[in-house]
Amino acid sequence: MKFLLDQNISYRVIKRLREHFPDVQSVKENNLENADDLKIWEYARDNQFTLVTFDEDFNNIQLIKGFPPKIIWFKTGNLDKTQFSDFFISNKDFIKTFVTDEIYAGQGCLEFFLIKN
Repeated sequence: MKFLLDQNISYRVIKRLREHFPDVQSVKENNLENADDLKIWEYARDNQFTLVTFDEDFNNIQLIKGFPPKIIWFKTGNLDKTQFSDFFISNKDFIKTFVTDEIYAGQGCLEFFLIKN
């Protein structure tokens, strides 16, 4: 199970996430920093990544082109790196299920919402 973090997610979360998801990478590590969304989407597809993003554009691409790649879309507003990694890790069981379980084989996008008080 491989995850590619979009450029709108700090590469600084990688170290902490790798404790729970060993195959997480950033676009920066893959020489895709500042690449357009379609190029990042195609890279994720071609290299069997699940794309993790705050960006609605990837869902729009998926609506036209289908999946893979699967997308995990954080519709949470801005989160700092600690908030993001805590939220991702606290949902790791469901994330793993979404990516690997046959029950979600027909679904390409997992949307997370966070209601802040």
